[in-house]
Amino acid sequence: MTTTDDHAAWHEVYDLSLGYAQAIDSHDWDRFGALYADEVAVDFSSFNGLEPGERTLRRATWVRAVGAFATGFTSTQHLIANQLISFESADRGGYSAYVQAQHWIDRDTWYLVGGRYQNRVERVGGRWVLTAVTLQQLWDSGDRSIADAALARREPS
Repeated sequence: MTTTDDHAAWHEVYDLSLGYAQAIDSHDWDRFGALYADEVAVDFSSFNGLEPGERTLRRATWVRAVGAFATGFTSTQHLIANQLISFESADRGGYSAYVQAQHWIDRDTWYLVGGRYQNRVERVGGRWVLTAVTLQQLWDSGDRSIADAALARREPS
């Protein structure tokens, strides 16, 4: 039988996954940063073409990198669904979730990515945070080259 604490933890991790998408799309970088541990293991190699494998980054470095990419678009919309949340212990777990991430410069210039997140979480200081984020890109559509245009248009840091 599960306990109230188990249900609370599940909902906190679920909300963490949704907060990730909302913070990116609203450019709320303080909120986005608050979702992470001090260091986060990142693997977006299926999307960015880097050599596969996790790279450990400081939270501020990861937030700046995502912000530099996202703010160059006129709008983005990250849809997160089908979260499968599991726990290894009372303070450690993870989830997988599908993602569709739309990136728009204008009505005719867009790029859509579909994939799956495989993320790890830990309870730190009484709250759940992301300790690792991995994107497995499964498909895309539209004009991938607009990523370079978005980086050139980004908000100054």
